[in-house]
Amino acid sequence: MKNKRREVTTTEHFVRMQDGKPLIRMYVIHEIDSLFAAALIAKNSAYSYDIFFTNRHDINYDITDAANDPSQYEKIVIIGPALNEYSIRYLERTAKETVYIGSTNRLRDFMPEFYTEKQVHRGNSVFYPENNCITERIAAHYGYSDEIVSRIAQYTTKYISDDLFDAMVFEYLNFAYGSSKLFAMFSDYLDAPFPIGAEFADDFAKAADRNQAVLEQAVVQEAGGLRIAFLRGGCPCTLVLNQALRTLRCDAAVNVCLHRQHFTLLTASAEYCAEQYEKYVSAFIYSGCGKYSCGACFGADYTFAQFIHAFTAHQDISGFSRDRLLDYDVFDPADYQWMPFGNYALYRNFNFTIFLDDVCNADCKFCIEQIKTANNGRINKIGKIGDPAAYLRRLDEILGKIRPYNPSVSVTGGEPLLSPCFRDALRILARHRFRKVIITTNGTNIEQYADDIIAAGISHVNFSRPSYDADVCQKIMRFRDRMPSFVVLESAIAKLEAGGVRTRFNCIVSREGIGSLPEMRKYLAFVRSTGCRHVVFRELMSFNEQECRNAEKAAYAAENRVLMNDLWAEIEQDSAFIPFSNIRGHYYYIEIYKYQDMTVVSERANLKFLEKYRRENLHYIYEMVFHPNGNLCAGWNETEDILDAFRTADRSEIHE
Repeated sequence: MKNKRREVTTTEHFVRMQDGKPLIRMYVIHEIDSLFAAALIAKNSAYSYDIFFTNRHDINYDITDAANDPSQYEKIVIIGPALNEYSIRYLERTAKETVYIGSTNRLRDFMPEFYTEKQVHRGNSVFYPENNCITERIAAHYGYSDEIVSRIAQYTTKYISDDLFDAMVFEYLNFAYGSSKLFAMFSDYLDAPFPIGAEFADDFAKAADRNQAVLEQAVVQEAGGLRIAFLRGGCPCTLVLNQALRTLRCDAAVNVCLHRQHFTLLTASAEYCAEQYEKYVSAFIYSGCGKYSCGACFGADYTFAQFIHAFTAHQDISGFSRDRLLDYDVFDPADYQWMPFGNYALYRNFNFTIFLDDVCNADCKFCIEQIKTANNGRINKIGKIGDPAAYLRRLDEILGKIRPYNPSVSVTGGEPLLSPCFRDALRILARHRFRKVIITTNGTNIEQYADDIIAAGISHVNFSRPSYDADVCQKIMRFRDRMPSFVVLESAIAKLEAGGVRTRFNCIVSREGIGSLPEMRKYLAFVRSTGCRHVVFRELMSFNEQECRNAEKAAYAAENRVLMNDLWAEIEQDSAFIPFSNIRGHYYYIEIYKYQDMTVVSERANLKFLEKYRRENLHYIYEMVFHPNGNLCAGWNETEDILDAFRTADRSEIHE
């Protein structure tokens, strides 16, 4: 689904410090229930707070930002949805007491214990991840008994049974003021309810008129024995849904925002909400369910009538089929967030790749690293790091300078676990504490390094295997010596998973290996048998054939490429694959599915469009690569696009 342009809430700080009180860092998402909850805690607590206001798009970036050093705080409190597993792992490594309160559906697959217990204790932290009223959980955790909790609880559960006038005020204020202003207002409200001031009374009246117009244009339909009201209310939506349930006498009300392609369903019963979620909402992408409300995205340019039909008939709900037919040139940098970086604009969620070394013990027929290198059909790769000590000093220096930009990090090669610098590189990475670090390997030496990988806090280890058949793998990957066996990988997976490292299999789809949906299903069954629950299927990457100097690689790609578009068309007809989300990048397109208890990522990419994008958008840096020769580049060419801001005098020592 192509990213929509969106306004991002500017992060704000609010510090309340008093002598003799311990200081706590609180992260609060700019949403009405989270702001209420923050005001409630701060008003009734014996602590002083440094409050960091953020939003659900940026909360994980902000938590893991190196500028937010946790050492100065007594504890950390996080209020709001959308926490992810990388933030949790990062918080665990800080060894600070953490309290998290808020729904976080994205952890359902990665940390299932969050949905088997009402509260989860992990080290020094306690998490309250269930989709219940935030304020009620705060009250229980801190032992509050103030009657104001019950009044606010009506709003934070997303269903208002009374106090409708106050709720209307808050609904309007939520979209009229910034986080710190709202926080101050709600703090005052906890002392004495404030009246509607003359300074915004006219605007509030206009908002009430707007909601009334939305109600008058509602479409009410019978579906599955239910009376459902569909409204084009856009955002905000909670108030108009509450009004619809009362005035239209419906079983459920659905607010549809066509601009941002999402909807919210509200019922008057928590049990009824869960039932409707499973019946109507869960099949949509990005779906989630609260106590009285649930919602999702539909990811397609529907009209209002088309959405109602899709909702009631369960048809065309994913929208993926339209997106996958679009070309890569629909990518627009203006749809994404960028940071100033010298004379460049740096993608806020960029990836930093450590290309550890060229050394490898395999000669994969699909290896994209060799398309610009002529060879004789057999492996001819040796390491490029001439002075390991100088290389590691340079790596440490670069990581220290890049850490404030908070990237994710990938470690690759060659085969990184064959590099003599691998263990030292892990130690350096552990010292800088990045939010997400991924290692891609063919499995060589994995038993030897498993403990080091766990100790370094690595997030993922990706195992490259193009088939579930060992003989086919050897035929395609062409290991010089014995290929690491599936038994070895299974043992390593068990150890890594027990140590908090998620494992994943990477499979390049091809006619020689996995090239059809039945074969994909066999591959998934094989991966599941190893104890792994995550798979990435990748199309053989397209490239500029005119610049390819490796005849063998070019011929293999032409003869064996299986188009992901064809496989996706088959997957679409298989009800076992449940669409979850899709992503469009500057040279890649990804679709993510749930399959049984597994996550399946499928991807296509085209280097020709990467080169085209780079030529047309020289101002933008989407990724960085640290090469074995010590050069830091904005891409995979080790001799071009050196980033001047990170040059040092001793780079020559690293070369052979």
